[in-house]
Amino acid sequence: MIISDNEMKSCLSGMIGSPHTWLGIHSLGEKRGWVVRAIDTQACKVSVVSKDKQTVIPLRKVDKGGFFEVKIESLEPFSSYTFLSQYEDTEYEWVDPYSFTPYFLAQDLYSFNQGVDRRPHEKLGAIPVTHQGVSGVSFVVWAPSAKSVHLTGDFNLWNPLNLPMRSLGSSGCRELFVPFAKIGDKYKYRVLGADNILREKTDPYAFRFEPPTGNASIIEDRSPLNIFTPKETRTAVNQPISVYEMHLGSWKYEKNENRPLSYIELSRTLPAYLEKMNFSHVELLPPSEYPYGASWGYQVTGYYAPTHRYGTPEEFAILVQSIQKVGVGVLIDWVPAHFPADEFALSCFDGTSLYEHQDPKQGRHAEWGTMCYNYGRAEVRSFLIGSAISWLERFGVN
Repeated sequence: MIISDNEMKSCLSGMIGSPHTWLGIHSLGEKRGWVVRAIDTQACKVSVVSKDKQTVIPLRKVDKGGFFEVKIESLEPFSSYTFLSQYEDTEYEWVDPYSFTPYFLAQDLYSFNQGVDRRPHEKLGAIPVTHQGVSGVSFVVWAPSAKSVHLTGDFNLWNPLNLPMRSLGSSGCRELFVPFAKIGDKYKYRVLGADNILREKTDPYAFRFEPPTGNASIIEDRSPLNIFTPKETRTAVNQPISVYEMHLGSWKYEKNENRPLSYIELSRTLPAYLEKMNFSHVELLPPSEYPYGASWGYQVTGYYAPTHRYGTPEEFAILVQSIQKVGVGVLIDWVPAHFPADEFALSCFDGTSLYEHQDPKQGRHAEWGTMCYNYGRAEVRSFLIGSAISWLERFGVN
C-alpha cells in the first residue's frame, strides 16, 4: 500500500481539506511511476480506463471502506481517463472529479467574504458549467468551521462518503466540480460540524427544492430566464398606489381536486382580477421556499427559490410576467429578519452559530422560537442582499 492508513482514513472521512492531493492520478517522483486512487464504497472492483479504451488497469481494494489504489509505470495512456466501477449486478463508467482544478478559487470569493458581493449566487451553490472542456456542476458551500463536508445526491446514488469536498482556504468555503452531475439532480451537503455532529444540509443558494420531508436541493439551470419588460406601472411619484396583498396558496382553490391553484393557473386568472379591481400592485406573501405550511411563508429555508408548492421557478416567472403585462406591479414579501431552526437548513450549519447570532438573547426570537441573523457577519450580509437582488433580476419583481 502506497498511501498510509491515516491518510486513507482522512480521505474516507473527509477530514482532509484537500482530497484532490490524494485521489486521482499523482506522480511518485522521478522514475518512480504514478499512483491512481479512487473511492467507491459500494464497488466490488474499480479499474482505470484510458481515453481510447485500449488500456484497462484494475485498482487494488486497499480498504474495505471502498478505497482503491494502483501503481503504474507510465502515464502515457492516461493523459485522459475514466474509472470503471463494477458492482454485483452492473457496472458504471465515470469521470474522476478529482482530476479537476477548482472552478472557483478563494480570490473569487473575496467580495463574498467582505460582505459586499451582490450576486454571491453566481459563485456559491450548484452551478452548471463547462470546466476544462467537460460539462458538469460546480458546487461551492460556505462552512468555515466544518471538520468535513461530503456531497451526496442522485449523481452518486446518495453515497455518503465518495465525494469529499476541497477546502478553499481562507474563504471558509468547500468546493467540488462533479462531471457526472446534471440539471434536475437532487443533492445535499453532509456536514460534520465543529461540534462533531453530522448533519445533512440543503444548499442555502439552491434555486429549487423538493417537497418535505426530503427537502433536498435540486440542480437548476442558471441561465437567465426570459424576463418580460413591463410597461410603466403606477408609482408614488406619478399616481396613487393601491396594493392587493395576497397568499398564493389560499386565494382560490381548484375545486375538483381540492388544492390551491398552480403558478400557471394563477397566471390565467389573477391578472384579470387585479386589472378589474384597479389595483396598481399585488404583494405576494413570501413566495420563497419554506417547510411549514402554517407559517404562510414567513419561515424561509430557501432564500433563492420560489416554493415548490405551486410549480417550478420557470412557472413562477410566467405568473409574474402575466401580472406585469396588464400593467400591475409585483411586490414580494422578503423575510431577512429570521429563519426556522429546522436542522436541514441554515441553523447551526457547520456546527457553530454561522448564520444566526451566537448570543441566544440576540440569536433566537423569543416569541416564535426562530433564529435571528447575525448581520455583523460579512458573509451573512452577502447572502441576504444577494437573495434580494436575485428576485429582482431572475423574476423581474418590482
